[in-house]
Amino acid sequence: MLLEPWKRYDETWKPSAADSNSIAPHTLDRLEHLVSDDYVTGGNAKKPLKDLQEIYQELSKSPTSVQQEEVVPYHGQEERQDHATEMKLNEAQKKILLEEQDKRIQKLEETIEELLKEQVEMKKLQPDFNRLNKKKMEEEAKKRMEEKDMMILKLLEENQQLKQIVKNSQGVVEESRKEDVITRTTYCQENTAAEDSESCPVTRHPPSGAEGKQRAYVKREILGIRNARNLCYMISLLQGLAAVRAHYTRDVTHKNYLWMRMVWVMSRLCTVVPTTGALEMTDSLETIKNHFPVFDNDKQQDSFEFFTAVMHYGGCQSCVGNCVLLDRLFGVELANYFQCVCQKTWMAGHVKQHFLDLDLPECDEPTTVQALVDNVFSTGHCERECSGCGEQKNDIKNRQTLISSSSVMVMRVKRWASNGTGLKNTRSIKFHLGDMLTVTPNEGAPLTYKLMAAVIHHGDTIASGHYTATVLVDGETYTANDDRTQPVTTLEESHYKQCYMFFLNQVVSTDS
Repeated sequence: MLLEPWKRYDETWKPSAADSNSIAPHTLDRLEHLVSDDYVTGGNAKKPLKDLQEIYQELSKSPTSVQQEEVVPYHGQEERQDHATEMKLNEAQKKILLEEQDKRIQKLEETIEELLKEQVEMKKLQPDFNRLNKKKMEEEAKKRMEEKDMMILKLLEENQQLKQIVKNSQGVVEESRKEDVITRTTYCQENTAAEDSESCPVTRHPPSGAEGKQRAYVKREILGIRNARNLCYMISLLQGLAAVRAHYTRDVTHKNYLWMRMVWVMSRLCTVVPTTGALEMTDSLETIKNHFPVFDNDKQQDSFEFFTAVMHYGGCQSCVGNCVLLDRLFGVELANYFQCVCQKTWMAGHVKQHFLDLDLPECDEPTTVQALVDNVFSTGHCERECSGCGEQKNDIKNRQTLISSSSVMVMRVKRWASNGTGLKNTRSIKFHLGDMLTVTPNEGAPLTYKLMAAVIHHGDTIASGHYTATVLVDGETYTANDDRTQPVTTLEESHYKQCYMFFLNQVVSTDS
C-alpha cells in the first residue's frame, strides 16, 4: 500500500479509495489524526516519525491478523455493503426474469408447434368436413322438401273436396249453359229479323246489364301447362297419367316425395273447368326433374325414358329399391313359355316391369292397337335346347304370356329402328280414345282395358321433335300441346303415324 505524501498543514488529508478498502478503520483514524492541525499544534511535532513507524508496523502485519482484529463498522462501509447486496439482488432478479422469459419463450414455441400440427391435421380433415357440410345441407334441403310435400298433401285433399263440389254443381252449370245457348240463338234470330226489316240497327252481341240477364258464354276446357324450359316430354307424360287417374291411387304412408309432387301436378290436369289460361308449374316441373341427374338440364328428352326413371326411382323412404306403391299401380308381370314336340313345357324369362312393349313391324298397311297387343302374346317358333329331351331343335313353340297386371297399363310402341340409326318407323296405328282392348292372361278370364290417352311424338329421330298428348275427359277427346288445349272430334293422320305411348284403365266387370 502506498501512502500519499505529506500535505501542507493547511490542507486536509483524506485517505484514497484503495486505502479505505485495504486499511483497518482504526489505523486510518490514527493517520487522519497524525496530519490534523490538533496533532501539530499540540506539541507533538517531534513525534511524527515514531508514530509513523508504529503505523507502518501495524500495516506490515499479515492480512489474516488484520482481519482477526475487531473491525468497527462505520457509515461508509454499511453503504458499500448495502450497494453490493442490492447489486447481488438485482442480478438474482434479472437471472430469475431471464429464466422466466426463457420458459415463456419455450412454452410459446411449443404452442406454435402444436398449432402447426393441428393446422396440418385440419387440412387433412378438410375434405371430410366438406362432405359433412354437404350432407348436412342435403339433409336440410330434404327436410324442407318433406315439409312442402306434406303441405301439398293437405292441398290435394282440399282440392279433391273442391272437385267433388264442382262435380255436384256440374249439372246446374250444364243446364245454365244450355239456357245461354238458347238465349244467344234466340237473340241472334231476333237481330236477323230486325236487320231484314230495317226497323232497328244490327247488334251481334247480347245486351248487358239489366237489359239482358243471360250470362256470357264461358270457355270450358282442360288446363295446359306453360313450357318454359323444353319440358314437353314431361308435360305430355303428366297429361297421359292424369287421364288414367293415376293420382287417385296414393298412399300417404309411402314417403315418395317425387311421386307426391307429380300427383300434385296431375291433380290439376284432365278436368274440364271454365278457363282462359294455362297453369304456371315451372317450379314443380323443375323440382321433379331435379331428382334425376340425367334430366337435370334443358335438353330435349324422351317421355318413355322419363317414365321408366320415375318407376325405378329409389328415393322412397318407405321402401327398399323400387317404390311398392308404383309397382302396385303400374306393375306388369310377363313370362315366356316354351313347348317342345316331346310335349315338354317349361317357363323362362320371367320379368316384372311397369309397361308393355308393342313391337311394330315395318309395313305400309295401317294396324290397330289391339292387333299389336295380340301380336305380343301370339305363338311363334324358335331354336332352343329342350329341357326335357335335351336335344337342340328349331321348331320349339315360344309364347309370351301375361302373369298379372295392374289397374293402369302403360304401353310403349317401339318405333325407333334397332340398327342404331335412331330413325323412326311411321307406320300408322289406328286408335280411338275410349276403345276397349282385351288382354288374355295365362290363367283366368280375359282382362278388358279402356284406352284413355296417348302421347304423340312429332319428329323423325329420338333426339329431336316435340311431344303432345291426346286425352279422354268426360267422354270428350282433347289435345294438349303444352299450354294450348282444345277439344277435337277427329284425330289427324299425324296422330296415327306418330303415336308413341298409350295409357289404359282396367274396366272391372259388374257381372255376378
